[in-house]
Amino acid sequence: MTRSRRVPILLHLSLAVLIALVSVPAFGQTAPPAEKQGAAAAQAAKPAEAKPAAAVPPAATPQRPAEATPGQKPTDSKADQKPADSKADQKPADPKADQKPADPKAEQKPADPAGQKPADTAKPATPPPSPEAKALQEASRLTDVDKQIEAFKKVIADFPKTPAANSAENMILSALSRKTTADIKALQEQAKKWVDGAATPSDRISRAGQTASTLASAGVLLDDAEQYAKTNLGGLTDEKAWTVAQKKSAADAAAEALKKDPTAKPRPEVSDADWSTRFASMRQSSTMTLAQIYEKKGKAADAEKAYRDAYALNPRAGGAAALKLAEFAKTAGYPYEQLEYLTLATLAGRVTAASRAELEAVYKKTYGGTVADLDKMLDERYEKDATKVEPKPYAASKARTDRVVLAELFTGAGCPPCVAADLAWEGALERYSPKELALLIYHLHIPRPDPMTNPSTVTRKDFYDVPGTPTYFVDGGGQKVGGGAASNAEKLYKDTVEPIVDKRLDVKAAAKIALKASMTGDRVDVTADVKTSAKPDQKLRLQIALVEEIVHYTGENGVRFHPMVVRSLASTEKNVLGFPMTGGKRANVVYTFDVAKAVADAKTHLDEMEGGSSTRFGKFQFIERRSDINRANLRIVAWVQDEKTKDVLQTTTFDLAPAVQAGKVH
Repeated sequence: MTRSRRVPILLHLSLAVLIALVSVPAFGQTAPPAEKQGAAAAQAAKPAEAKPAAAVPPAATPQRPAEATPGQKPTDSKADQKPADSKADQKPADPKADQKPADPKAEQKPADPAGQKPADTAKPATPPPSPEAKALQEASRLTDVDKQIEAFKKVIADFPKTPAANSAENMILSALSRKTTADIKALQEQAKKWVDGAATPSDRISRAGQTASTLASAGVLLDDAEQYAKTNLGGLTDEKAWTVAQKKSAADAAAEALKKDPTAKPRPEVSDADWSTRFASMRQSSTMTLAQIYEKKGKAADAEKAYRDAYALNPRAGGAAALKLAEFAKTAGYPYEQLEYLTLATLAGRVTAASRAELEAVYKKTYGGTVADLDKMLDERYEKDATKVEPKPYAASKARTDRVVLAELFTGAGCPPCVAADLAWEGALERYSPKELALLIYHLHIPRPDPMTNPSTVTRKDFYDVPGTPTYFVDGGGQKVGGGAASNAEKLYKDTVEPIVDKRLDVKAAAKIALKASMTGDRVDVTADVKTSAKPDQKLRLQIALVEEIVHYTGENGVRFHPMVVRSLASTEKNVLGFPMTGGKRANVVYTFDVAKAVADAKTHLDEMEGGSSTRFGKFQFIERRSDINRANLRIVAWVQDEKTKDVLQTTTFDLAPAVQAGKVH
């Protein structure tokens, strides 16, 4: 087995982890009717909860909660305490499942969250927004609700029968729901106008779901919200008909886009499997909305049943429902079931600082284990049913050169579309050895804060002027943007990753790098002897990266194992990476990484982020900090790159782990 294969296979969760971002109200304390089943019903006269026969972590005997109603208490309380199958919460789904009204700002390019200046490179001219789009954006930026409503009404009057007018109607509904003293009649009339104004039955179903979510979030007109939610669910019973309608809508949108811009690239075709996943996600999200409405109305038993139904619709994307069911289990006094649902929610990326603390507490209460024991259990549960890209071993062609290909992936732990790209490049680590491929993964605060981001990754982003995540480069070129769900990983790997790496392996390297490194305590001494065949006028730079081969952290996209994480890039001055070189000349570069300083710099960066250095995120708290570095799991990667063309001349790697583990120095 090659060194690269010691990196665990990523278990990538669905894009529908976005479902987990649906706002969930606090658990209602109203007791349900005695005849209702589940934790809420059991609270009044609950049986003693039996501890599992063996006091082992849930990973030891994974078993799904009861079929269709995982949160329901069986007659045999002992049977209820068997841990669920980690597989239950792992399948990707589609982010469109979220029924909240669309925000036009959400479609804009992510701002630089760290407040860094963009790279000083030429950018293509961005076409100005259409008049209606500009008017809609300006209206949405207003902070006074009444003025915002009037501005949206003006958009409708000035640009009738346009997508902007439709969006404005929805935004009026949202704005009315946010008013401190809601005009209930106006809100009710606007909701009806918005839903009834749909052009097609499919659109009406969607609008009913959005309206239910808006009213539920505001906690007003809950009876109306319940009816809209049921209307929405009633329209999501025939998957075949729904898929046909969605395909037609997508085709119409593509034709309209082509009419506006004949040079525009068509969007990737959605497979039948992905449409099916989206349908399940829509139903799950809609059922979650209904559950929230029941909970706000004080119907605890109905709410619990709806949460169980939502979970059963798509267990692998049921993190939000699992988190709510954990609350019901806690209220009913079932710690083992609470632990199981908290585990499922965590593995799905539906985790907060508070839920993580709750998980640690209930794990200690039930099994007496440490935080390290808990993390080990989570790792085992996560890896057990890993989704894999399974490539064939690389066989060198007759044209194979001594080139080591460099792949650089910009990703985010809170980025659902990054899952396919992460998994595809993880597959590449299985196909190629470090003598064939060096993979560097830079974490960024896009679209959400990522605790593996550091000053070096942000500066490298600026070098390439990365537009968003996922974005990847191979030997400095061939920028690719986009990924998808885990179901898209195999196709992405076969169509893009493997062909381009295989092709680059046949391209002669234009440099030779002799790399050595040794580690003593927190000091990593690196020596690179470099010679290039480049022209003297080429502007070259030697780059050196300190990489941690695997980091364990569950982000919002559900990925827990993160390979080849860039921890620091060699730099002699702020925001300037690497060392200048002259083409055709030999250079000997000596550099020392201070691991403790890299940790401190990353910690400071995260502190500043939490303190509000990013205007995009404001003040917040990371779920977990991941600024520390495992000293026994490090690798050095060095490469020579043309600063103007971005072309990488050659790459090499040096594995520090064997020397550290053996207590030796290279």
